[in-house]
Amino acid sequence: MGDRISVDALEILNSGNPPEVGVSYRFSNQLRARGSTNFSGNETVTVEYEVRF
Repeated sequence: MGDRISVDALEILNSGNPPEVGVSYRFSNQLRARGSTNFSGNETVTVEYEVRF
């Protein structure tokens, strides 16, 4: 969708689990926020901070 935001979908065939949808937003090269849901009560939000040396 762009350099900062992305959307993804995941479905594992024959697993019986509902598909998952996720969104990721990159604030900078070091900071990113991600969220995902399967619309059945499983939601996650993470914030990632990366340092390279």
